[in-house]
Amino acid sequence: DASINFICSHDGFTLLDLVSYKQRHNEANGENNRDGHHENFSANYGVEGPSDDPQLQALRARQQRNLLATLLLAQGTPMLLAGDEIGRTQQGNNNAYCQDNPLNWLDWSRTDPELLAFTRRLLQLRRQYPVLRRPWFLHASNFSPSTGLADIQWLGAAGTRLDETAWHDSSARCLGVLLAGDAAAANPSTAAAVEPCETLLLLFNASAEAVLFHLPEVRNAAGWHFLLATTDGFPNPLAAVASVTLPARSVAVYALQTHADSAPLLRSEHSSE
Repeated sequence: DASINFICSHDGFTLLDLVSYKQRHNEANGENNRDGHHENFSANYGVEGPSDDPQLQALRARQQRNLLATLLLAQGTPMLLAGDEIGRTQQGNNNAYCQDNPLNWLDWSRTDPELLAFTRRLLQLRRQYPVLRRPWFLHASNFSPSTGLADIQWLGAAGTRLDETAWHDSSARCLGVLLAGDAAAANPSTAAAVEPCETLLLLFNASAEAVLFHLPEVRNAAGWHFLLATTDGFPNPLAAVASVTLPARSVAVYALQTHADSAPLLRSEHSSE
């Protein structure tokens, strides 16, 4: 089993345009804006195209980070459109194959340094934690000897596994992914043992509202160490038994600390106890 994952490709909007335009703007192609596909699955958040509104700019920047995190934290092979890591725009043109000009070129002088730094951090985490890039799909069929966790668990805001009903709840906008870094397994194609690492908790809130998320109960857990988030407001560290408020439209990554680690038992005002 294998997959190639992507948000944007050479056909369609760039990542920045995906969060800046609701409609295609292909007039420059000379076909009366009839070329290019309609299904962009994009949003402009109230203004079509560029805006000097600081709040809107911040929201669009966060959504770019959210999409990059969703891509680069997923199992499988990520495909990143060149320029999306620096905030490249085609000014809403989703079919720029015929534009051999600055509209379709990579202009490194216009690099978004914060977006580039965030992308680098995501790639660093992907290299550092092998559990983010297993060479096969995870099916909750292998278990950690230290915590008893399955190699993957999908969680709702209550901190419990998603059941069949929850999976089909079209109103749900929040979920967690628990990846057991030391779940016993071997590569089916080579019989080579997996490379162990810390267990990770990925938290996603696609809602426009903050969501209270209850952390799952984990055997031998001492707490959770913060690794990355797409916005401010996430505490570090988190207690082993705690609830955390996920800001609207946010992604966060935490690493499990167990009592076998050198870190002491973590407690904070975010604890549910």
